[in-house]
Amino acid sequence: MTEAKSPELKESVVIGITRIAQALLKVQSINKYQLKSRNQLLEGMIMYVKSGSLSTKPKAMKAITALLQLSPALDIKTEKEDVRSKILECVMSHLNFNAENFEITEAKTPEEKQTRNVNAATLEVLETMSEVLLALLETVPTLESLCQMLLKLEFWVVSKSAMERIQALRTYRILVKRFVDLLREGTKQTEKSLRGIGHYLATAIPRITDTSSKIRDVAMEVVQLLLCSVNFFFFFFFSSPPPLPLF
Repeated sequence: MTEAKSPELKESVVIGITRIAQALLKVQSINKYQLKSRNQLLEGMIMYVKSGSLSTKPKAMKAITALLQLSPALDIKTEKEDVRSKILECVMSHLNFNAENFEITEAKTPEEKQTRNVNAATLEVLETMSEVLLALLETVPTLESLCQMLLKLEFWVVSKSAMERIQALRTYRILVKRFVDLLREGTKQTEKSLRGIGHYLATAIPRITDTSSKIRDVAMEVVQLLLCSVNFFFFFFFSSPPPLPLF
């Protein structure tokens, strides 16, 4: 992977890795084979996301998503050098991509075509970033897994840039909504407490008074989803009201 220099060769490598992972996933239920080089491949794809072209980045993220879906799931660790943490930091660094007010329309001039292609590629980066984060949550569908990602998002939620705040809150919403859906589906939880969830509520609540109406709307949804997750967590799994304090 490190020897691939041109964007075309890098994309060929990425596509090959994605197809291998997808093929293994199809037979995973009947074949217990584990891809021993998965972490090494993930490290390579992280490198491509960081240094690749705008067209290579989303393809590398798709490869990461495919690799994450293979067994065993990536453990949650606190070490900074953990592959899972590297993935989170790598993909979330793209929250500063501006996808606001993009219109993918028919282009007539070369300049318009270039702008259209850049806009489309930027949107694809943000979409595939969400796919990576959802894969991390779905393969380790626990409160601890969710909180790890929300904590990483906190830096962006309180950013001075309105564009970064809205992107972060939208990602927040996607993750919390999926976690609520997982609870509804009956996903087993091992945590006995929601202690700390108040911290994430405290991060989102101030955004309800943000100067941007878009941010206010998304922040309100995030708060509602967090409160909904509290109810599902306790009433569906412990048949009791949430203990206080939540902070």
